[in-house]
Amino acid sequence: MVELSLEIPTYNEAGNLPVLIERLEGLDLDLEIIIIDDNSPDGTYEVAQGLAEKYHNIKTLKRPGKLGLASAISDGLKLASGNYVAVMDADLQHPPETLLKMFDEAKKGNDIIIASRYTDKGRIEKFGLLRRLTSKGATFLTHALLRETRSIKDPMSGFFIFRRSILDGKNIESSGYKVLLEVLVKSGSGAKVTEIPYVFGKRILGESKLTVGENLKFISLLLMLSHYRPVKFITVGAIGILVNEGLLYFLHTYT
Repeated sequence: MVELSLEIPTYNEAGNLPVLIERLEGLDLDLEIIIIDDNSPDGTYEVAQGLAEKYHNIKTLKRPGKLGLASAISDGLKLASGNYVAVMDADLQHPPETLLKMFDEAKKGNDIIIASRYTDKGRIEKFGLLRRLTSKGATFLTHALLRETRSIKDPMSGFFIFRRSILDGKNIESSGYKVLLEVLVKSGSGAKVTEIPYVFGKRILGESKLTVGENLKFISLLLMLSHYRPVKFITVGAIGILVNEGLLYFLHTYT
């Protein structure tokens, strides 16, 4: 059994994937890499297969279409053999070298290790004011609705490690891209959580996967995971949608 299974969901990352894998293979980690591709039209899956032939610690899974990040993680878990599971993007905005520090924290007994943009020494490259405000607003809404996240500075990070056993008997049910929120809530109050600072890099190739639909799924996920009656927060959710979508429209139109 390997120490760490790394899940990398992909869609149109044919240019980024070889660079990422080369950097991952250079790490001093007992690592299993699982690439889950949603039938990318740019040939990402074929690139992944070629990498799997070169590096024998790589597993690949091709799905019939864009089924979403959360279900990709769920499907990848079925192939994972590690006691710990990591999740990261393929677009090189998550520096793979950070995994070393993250896994060191796992070996200290932590259950969830989050690569954080908002702790001391963490930061975001090339992130405009409006995007910062949108991110901060989403974090505020998350803290308001999910008490398990209130001590976490970056609960919306897409770069994290979790002990596989904390999800025993539980399924990942969301359809959006904020999988960490579900892991935090379903792991229970006894889970040991820590954050590691990192620099969220600028995308080199490809396009962002952020869409209006994904932001609607985010609001829906918050309400689903909330321990309170959703009706009590429908107004808060509606305001969050309006603010978030308004900012997205502004960004797409004027920046």
